[in-house]
Amino acid sequence: MEPVKDPEQQHIQYEVCEDHGMFMDAGEFADYKNETLVETLAKFVNKAKGKLNL
Repeated sequence: MEPVKDPEQQHIQYEVCEDHGMFMDAGEFADYKNETLVETLAKFVNKAKGKLNL
């Protein structure tokens, strides 16, 4: 099992197994499926900064 962070929500970490797939606990799954307004706004700001080369 290898620990991996979600590329969209860096605070979520789960385990990946080449043979059996990915594993996350109930809290990680609940957070993964429900992106908050703050996370959505942060993603928007980060994309805007990248386009403006700030």
